[in-house]
Amino acid sequence: MPCRERGSMFNIPTYLFDFRTIDRGWGVRSPKDIEKGDLIIEYVGEVIDSAELKTRMKQKFEAKDTNYYFLRLNNSKVIDAGPMGNLARYKLI
Repeated sequence: MPCRERGSMFNIPTYLFDFRTIDRGWGVRSPKDIEKGDLIIEYVGEVIDSAELKTRMKQKFEAKDTNYYFLRLNNSKVIDAGPMGNLARYKLI
């Protein structure tokens, strides 16, 4: 089930904002100090299996698309945050 169907998962903290870096693509900043162990934001997206991951990676390769956001959950499940993710897919800076 796509995570966007679980409404509470899109509660993006107001102290996070995205920005474009000079040489690293997109990033996330917080003007607020973040303590070790604090939950910053939950990584959300569509949960797909390994076969679908392979299909999507092939499509991205053929389209020369180098922007993708996959997070492996276990041996058979992956979160694809590209089409329906949030700020968690960017690197926190």
